[in-house]
Amino acid sequence: MKNEALTLAEKLCSTLMEKFQPEQLPPVGRWHYHQGIFLFGMYKIFEITKNTEYYNYIKSYVDSKINNAGRIMYNCEFDDAMPCILLFPFYEETKDKKYKITLDECASWIPKYFKTPSGGFWHKYCTPDQMWLDGFYMAQPLCVKYASVFGGHDEFYKMAYTQLKLMKKYTKDNKSGLWYHAYDESKKAPWCDKITGKSPEFWGRAFGWIGCALVDILEYMPENCNYKDYFISTLKDYTKAVLSVQDKNSGIWFQVLDKGADTKNWLETSCSCLFAYTVSKGIRMGYIDEKYIQNVIIAFEGIKKMLSFEENHVFINNICVGTGVGNYEHYINRPTTVNDLHGSGAFLLAMAEIYKLLNLIDKNDSVKLK
Repeated sequence: MKNEALTLAEKLCSTLMEKFQPEQLPPVGRWHYHQGIFLFGMYKIFEITKNTEYYNYIKSYVDSKINNAGRIMYNCEFDDAMPCILLFPFYEETKDKKYKITLDECASWIPKYFKTPSGGFWHKYCTPDQMWLDGFYMAQPLCVKYASVFGGHDEFYKMAYTQLKLMKKYTKDNKSGLWYHAYDESKKAPWCDKITGKSPEFWGRAFGWIGCALVDILEYMPENCNYKDYFISTLKDYTKAVLSVQDKNSGIWFQVLDKGADTKNWLETSCSCLFAYTVSKGIRMGYIDEKYIQNVIIAFEGIKKMLSFEENHVFINNICVGTGVGNYEHYINRPTTVNDLHGSGAFLLAMAEIYKLLNLIDKNDSVKLK
C-alpha cells in the first residue's frame, strides 16, 4: 500500500510536469499558493525519492520569479506568502542570499498586516475585519519555520498561538467541533450571522488547511516552546471532529462537511487529501492516537476511487475550484476541476505522509517515533 501511494504521487508529478513548464504553472506570472502547495507537495515526494527532476523543476519555478535585485515580486497577501516555504531548502543548500531576501521580507511584513479589533489578521485587503481559515495556513507555518530556522524571532511562536486562539474562538462550533469557514468581526459581510459574525457552513477545504497548519507548525516548533501543548490539544480535538464526519461508505469527506446526507452535497477530493495528510502526519509524529490508522487507510482507498487514468497519467477528479465564503447553495454549486494545482498539491502531501506512516509501521511495528 505504501508503494502504491508513492507510485501514484510520482505519476501525478510526471503528468503535471509534462503538461506545464515550471514558469507556466497557473496562474501564470503569479507567485501564488496554487503553485506553492503543488510544489511543496512535490518537494515532499522529492524528499522520499531523491528524484532530482522534482528538485530542479521546483527550483526552476522559484528562480523564474526572482528579479535582478534578488527578490521575488509578489502581492503582500497571505495567499502569496505561502510559496515562500519553498525557499528554505534552497537557501539551506546553496546559501544564496537571493532566497533569504524574500524570507526576510515576509518575516517583516506579515506581523504588520491588517488586523481586526481583536487582533486577528484580515484574510485579504479586500476582506476587512474578516478572518478566514485558509489564511492561517498561508502565513503561520511559514513564520514559525522562519523563527525555528533562523532564531531570534520567538514572537512568531506567540503570533501563531494568538492567531490560532482567535480563529478557534470565533469560528469553532462547540457542539460538533467543526470550524466555520470564516468570521467577520464587523458583522457587515452578507454571508455572516449578524450576532456571532460566523459564516453559515463548514467548508471542507478551509477546515483542511487548519489541520495542515497544525501538524506543520508542530513539526517546526521547538520542543520547549511554551505554546506547543496548545497546538497539540487543538490537533487532538480537531482530529476527533474531522473523523466524526468522515463518510462511512466512501471513506472520504463531503464538500460541506456536516451535510453528507443531503443528495445535493458531493464528495470533494482536495479536502479529503488534506485530512488524510493531517491525520497521517499527526499519528507519525506521535500526537494523534494510533487507533486512527484505519481511518487513514479507508481514506486512502476512497481517494483512489476519485482518480482516473490514461496510459501513465493520473487525473484527480472532483476538486472544488477556488471558493469564497457563502451559504450552502454557494458551496454545493461550485464547479469542480481535474488536477487543479491546490488539489494536486493536497494529493501529493497526502501520499507522502501515507507512505511515511506505513513505512514507519513496516520498519518498527509501531508509530511511536517521530
